[in-house]
Amino acid sequence: VSAFFVWRQRDALLALPWRSSAWGILWIVFAAFLLLLGDFLGFRVLAHISLVPMLAGILIAFVGIRLTAQLWFPLGFLFFMVPIPPSLTQSIALQLKLLAAQCAVSLANLITLPMVREGSYIYFGADRLLVGDVCGGLRSLIALLAIGAVAAYMCPAKNWARLLILALAGPIAVISNIVRIFLLCVVGYFYGSGVAGGWVHDYSGFLIYAVAIALFTAIDVPLRRWAPATQDPAETRRASRARARVMNKAVAATTVCVLAVLMALHVQIVRAQSSAHMDAAAPAVLDIPREIADYRARTDYEIDETTRQILETSAIMIRDYAAPGGKKVLLSIVHAGSTRRSLHFPEVCLVGDGWEIVKQRQVPIGILFTAKQLVLVKGDRTEAVLYWFKTGDNVTGDFFQNAFEWAKNHVTFGEPASAMIKISTQFGPGGEREAFETLEDFATKFAPVTLETNGKLRDAR
Repeated sequence: VSAFFVWRQRDALLALPWRSSAWGILWIVFAAFLLLLGDFLGFRVLAHISLVPMLAGILIAFVGIRLTAQLWFPLGFLFFMVPIPPSLTQSIALQLKLLAAQCAVSLANLITLPMVREGSYIYFGADRLLVGDVCGGLRSLIALLAIGAVAAYMCPAKNWARLLILALAGPIAVISNIVRIFLLCVVGYFYGSGVAGGWVHDYSGFLIYAVAIALFTAIDVPLRRWAPATQDPAETRRASRARARVMNKAVAATTVCVLAVLMALHVQIVRAQSSAHMDAAAPAVLDIPREIADYRARTDYEIDETTRQILETSAIMIRDYAAPGGKKVLLSIVHAGSTRRSLHFPEVCLVGDGWEIVKQRQVPIGILFTAKQLVLVKGDRTEAVLYWFKTGDNVTGDFFQNAFEWAKNHVTFGEPASAMIKISTQFGPGGEREAFETLEDFATKFAPVTLETNGKLRDAR
């Protein structure tokens, strides 16, 4: 898409003077900082983002500021190719899903169809419909934001009208997804959730874009008439200007040298991490007590080599605990050592394993630390989950706070080792309340292990 818009402006670009500028080197240095920081800290998104200022810097260094400014949209549009980290998408997707589901239920109630939303479920009579994560609308939101950006850029209207089109792209995406879920609710009410969740669900995805394009058209057409763009007289004179092309050899040589050094550093860091990440992952065996107060260990589960390679650590433990009265808790620990990439939102793996996240929130574990609380559904199974992270002496359920602590310790030569602790149990007759009471009881009794003064979970060596 960006290449198309560059080709579309080819006449105007060829008419502009090309004058290399040393300002491009500053852009390249800034992009290099982002790339190397992402390599060092394991934040891949920084490396992805660095591509855009890197391209801008190279253009400025070789063809100048004026021509690069003409390419602001093709360059800016490249940000849509940057993948959003799962640590952000999971939380945003859940909130969008719940918002769309609640609005769809309100519309159904407005036309006298009795429905109730509870978490990600929509209940009607004896039947129910699960609004999955793929129905949350995040993917369509990103796609329609990109479409809105293209529509705003191509619209022959004043700048304020273009900005209005771009600003409305988000609400249009949300409204389109609400219409889709509302349609599924109506079909489910009259024909059952089996039909609504089958072929109707599959084909209703096209409805989002049909509704969105109709809304974009309804906004774009009046704006073209009410706020037409004024013709710039300078545009007609550009083709007759001299096409001066001045290349500063010193700037070009410096740019090439900076890029070569950057490439060498990037390759060296990646190679070092690739060859060292398994050894740097800390303990070979986690020495976790088999008795946690009145909870007794029952089974240790084997971890396959594929899982170890995906998580980039060999220190993984999954163990069952049970207490008198039938309480059962599954404890999972991933010790990342100094490799932050091993730690991510458990939601990423849970969704990939087929679980639907119905609820999530931060909860305190007494006065000791906070943890993230999840309610998961897969088929007829419902599970309660608590998880938290530990880096050095810092314990928190907030992924971003833990990532900041890890980066701070890395820079200040503190304790960089990190671990993720997750406990889960299935819903019993007591439902959600009883399940989380069991987990919080175990988490409180497990706290002495979590809060050991040596700054990391014990290892067996």
